[in-house]
Amino acid sequence: MVFMCVNECLQCKNDEEIVAVLAHELGHWKLNHSVYLFISIQIHTLLHVGGYALLRNSSSLFHTSGDMQSYFVEWSFDGL
Repeated sequence: MVFMCVNECLQCKNDEEIVAVLAHELGHWKLNHSVYLFISIQIHTLLHVGGYALLRNSSSLFHTSGDMQSYFVEWSFDGL
């Protein structure tokens, strides 16, 4: 499946430009750019969640940055 912005097609002045835009989008599909983007977003999300899980209970981090532990505990999702 190829996704194209309607705005891109509306800006095209002739059929050749529409074909060029469609070919460009098909190139993304052929080279699996959407799969790579999906995988990179999943890895990025995992790193963020994993990093938060490692740091949220780090007492040394909170002691060096002042008394912000009460602020972060207040906004945690433990109460849900």
